[in-house]
Amino acid sequence: MKAVLCRRFGTIDDLELADIAAPQAGPGEAVVRVKAAALNFFDTLIIAGKYQHKPPFPFSPAAEFSGVVESVGPGVTTLAPGDRVMGNIGWGAAREAVAVAADIVSEIGRLAREYEEGPLDPRFTPPYSTLHVGMIRGGTARNILARECVLHWEFRGLPGASTASAMAKVQAFVDAVATPRLTRFVSGPAIATTIEVDVPPLAAAPGSAAERLALRLTRSNQTIAVSFASEAGHFQAAGLPTIVCGPGSIDQAHKPDEFVDEAQLAACLEFLQRLADDLAR
Repeated sequence: MKAVLCRRFGTIDDLELADIAAPQAGPGEAVVRVKAAALNFFDTLIIAGKYQHKPPFPFSPAAEFSGVVESVGPGVTTLAPGDRVMGNIGWGAAREAVAVAADIVSEIGRLAREYEEGPLDPRFTPPYSTLHVGMIRGGTARNILARECVLHWEFRGLPGASTASAMAKVQAFVDAVATPRLTRFVSGPAIATTIEVDVPPLAAAPGSAAERLALRLTRSNQTIAVSFASEAGHFQAAGLPTIVCGPGSIDQAHKPDEFVDEAQLAACLEFLQRLADDLAR
């Protein structure tokens, strides 16, 4: 394929049009057939060796590009051949095709679909552990290389599926694919993951002291599972028999105009009275 190459620092007149091998999509990458590449002032700096980043020779100038996805590598699920795309890769777009990262977000999406396959627990909705990216933030403008990119992702595991296990899967991809790609032209950049909140799931413990007490006081004969997090898992992990019990229904919670029915509040007061009477014996 054709590419504009910079083999030594100089001016635009020192660039040459050459034939090079077509790129192959590696893990987490897509090959894009370039239809248009933008040339900016910083391109004159980078080919003169006056820019803060100095790519190894030979390299192609141009950071911004648009084109059509030609092929995708293993792990890429958010792009497909034929998709029209645009992007910014720092340099290297002045050629007929470029390989660009679709990295960590795409891998998290792949892992999420893997969790959908199991293990499954029909007591929950959905019946599998979930993994998703909720926020992405970074960059200043389309023609400036981003100083940093921050993404917030969340894992909600079924009982028995730990946050640590999900982190290990994401970190394996970061170590094997994302970090080598990030540092392929310059040393120093790093990818770090910080746990803000870790809420262990509450596992069913049939016949526990907490379950027997709650069933007796609510005058029920069975417990149910609910698809939300609470501090209960921490107490259970500390060795304390634990159960979640309270008024209201998850069917009316976490949505506009959520409410607790008055009859539920009355039942809660009766429960607390029975609990007080039980403890006073």
